[in-house]
Amino acid sequence: MARRYWQEGGVADIVELHLSPAIETMDHFLAHHEAGKFDFIFIDADKDNYDGYYERALSLLRAGGLMAIDNVFWGGRVADPRERGKDTLAVRALNEKMRDDERVDLSMIPIGDRTLSPLFRILTRAGNGNLTLPVTDGFQLSRGPAGA
Repeated sequence: MARRYWQEGGVADIVELHLSPAIETMDHFLAHHEAGKFDFIFIDADKDNYDGYYERALSLLRAGGLMAIDNVFWGGRVADPRERGKDTLAVRALNEKMRDDERVDLSMIPIGDRTLSPLFRILTRAGNGNLTLPVTDGFQLSRGPAGA
């Protein structure tokens, strides 16, 4: 089904399909010198591996790349300390890790009725500290040099 939409969208010649577990795919890219070559990574997979996806994605993204992570609000369960399910604990742990991670800047964008809550990550690990990222509809996210 996806190939049909890639064709209709005119991107079939630039999309590569990799069918394997995500961790294996990401490790393959890293082993084949693809670190720092990705502009965008979207993570929506098994929650207990979110930390592994996150770390690999940071290596694969170029400076200024963007990462979106689905389910970071997890239907509100991550904010309820009584929630102790395996997936909830994994998502909560990643959120806490990302909150304290100085390699990234965070912005949470809730979409829908708490069912899709991507966490966009803007990396600022290279260059002169300036980052301007075009976003749809003429809006921009920008970050000046540290301390500005």
